[in-house]
Amino acid sequence: YSPSGTIDAGEGIWLGFDQPATFGLNGDPVLEPISVPYTPGWQIISNPLVRPVEKDSLFVINLADTVLYDSAVSLGWIAQPIYSYTVDQYEDSEQFDMWNAYWIGVLEENIQLLYKPHYQSAERENREIEYDWYVGINDLIIGSYSNSADAYDRFDNPMAPLPPNHDGIDMFINHDDWSMIIGDRFASDIRPIPEFEETTEYEIVLLG
Repeated sequence: YSPSGTIDAGEGIWLGFDQPATFGLNGDPVLEPISVPYTPGWQIISNPLVRPVEKDSLFVINLADTVLYDSAVSLGWIAQPIYSYTVDQYEDSEQFDMWNAYWIGVLEENIQLLYKPHYQSAERENREIEYDWYVGINDLIIGSYSNSADAYDRFDNPMAPLPPNHDGIDMFINHDDWSMIIGDRFASDIRPIPEFEETTEYEIVLLG
């Protein structure tokens, strides 16, 4: 983390207060589609529009190619979860609201997010995956799924960076063998279905 003197459209920041505070921002609203570039790694982003943006309606640009968010995850351009921070924990968000900031894991160079005004869906598609087997350990998930891989893929969710006020226990699935630009802390590790009598090992780390 480093101090910031400016806030650009599409960027997010951490604000810390020792007592309740109210403040306002002056400027012209963004009413047209806007693309914002992000560098590889974890980036704090924000919704530059004046209305909510659903993750399913977010476009990702990589040089000459433009795809929807879900396709960009499958292509390995970005990580699947987009994390918001609520009180003292992260949550995977399906919608970007105004005045909130979010963590996104960018995996490739030359990535831009294209924010476009749109009508919100009445119902969101059910994204729940039916794993062949899984075990939940606190907020961690290990398991198997027929379409997953041993290497990193869309079914392996990285954990967002620790918040500035973190002083508790950090529990994660370690994958320093993947050498990911977004780090080696993961909340889920989904492998292919093991062969008969095959052993699968997971490394869970507890720090605190």
